[in-house]
Amino acid sequence: MISLLSDIGMYHRETNGENQDVVNQKENKRYSVISLADGVSSCSRAKTGAEIASASITNLFFKNASFFLEFDEKQIAEYTLSHILSELTKQAENDLTELCEYSSTIAGVLYDRVARKLLFFNLGDNIIIAVENGVCKIVSMPSNSMDGCCVTTTDGVIESIHTGVIEAASFDAIIICSDGAWRHMFEKNTLKPEVAAMLCGRTFNELADYLSAQCCYDDYSFISLDTIRKEGRKSA
Repeated sequence: MISLLSDIGMYHRETNGENQDVVNQKENKRYSVISLADGVSSCSRAKTGAEIASASITNLFFKNASFFLEFDEKQIAEYTLSHILSELTKQAENDLTELCEYSSTIAGVLYDRVARKLLFFNLGDNIIIAVENGVCKIVSMPSNSMDGCCVTTTDGVIESIHTGVIEAASFDAIIICSDGAWRHMFEKNTLKPEVAAMLCGRTFNELADYLSAQCCYDDYSFISLDTIRKEGRKSA
């Protein structure tokens, strides 16, 4: 089951802007893909860039799931970034606009419910959290944005991509959050107890209500994938 929330923050409300976060999903009986992109507010085509990045990674992972799950970290990073940049470049050339105007962060996961493996990809300051045996763990931390956040169009950004394939047999859920969301979920680098309870209980409707009540300054989004089988986890 996939749950999601994406809403405009106070800054864009006050400036008559638009929500520049984009979430995407695709799944069949075996594979599930979820993604989240956060457009750079200072870029004129940020929303379009986020839409392209999110759709590109979702379709790429879904159509080529079995291949990507066998790739190493370098291959995942290179193939994925190359595909996203190719799609962004096509749009930029069509619009006669500089590529940098389509900048966004991008995070995505591919889950194989047969092999019980998880592929994750994170470029920028999104966060990927897993619930494992009822405990929250960080799969991929946000990048350090003290000197500016790396985005899809940053030169040499491939070195900043965090990606890999990990065993996920004991995962209950996977959650991707934009920085506008996770900054209200943590306090002093620790998940707030009430948020951890929502994630561990997989009550994502409560998480959506919680975030909506925070008057978030930035656009805020999350997308989650519940990985527990309907019949429940079988004991070994």
